Amino acid sequence: MEQAVPAHLMPAIRDVVHQLVLGNYALLITDGRAPEWTEAVLRDVITEIIQTEGALVDLPEGDLGDIAIAIAVDEGGWGIDVSLRTLNGPSSYTLMLEFDDDAGIAPVHVQDISIH
Repeated sequence: MEQAVPAHLMPAIRDVVHQLVLGNYALLITDGRAPEWTEAVLRDVITEIIQTEGALVDLPEGDLGDIAIAIAVDEGGWGIDVSLRTLNGPSSYTLMLEFDDDAGIAPVHVQDISIH
């Protein structure tokens, strides 16, 4: 069932988006947040967003109620879907993240970036 994003997960979510905005793809891969990705693939996906919808921007401060949803998974973790933002406003792309445990201690993992 969809619900609001738990507050303790927000800093990690914001940081993943921030690293995508900065183009720090190698960092996301080497620190384990995007282990299934290559730098080239992340760059290509973000370049596609920039070319079609505008430059990515950081998530706004405060509540992410209309931007992100959380789904609790059986293993005690979270699936988080984040609607990405660009300079032109809301994007049609969603960043899908997964937390391994509900305490947010395990690193977040980038699962997918796709059009929603």
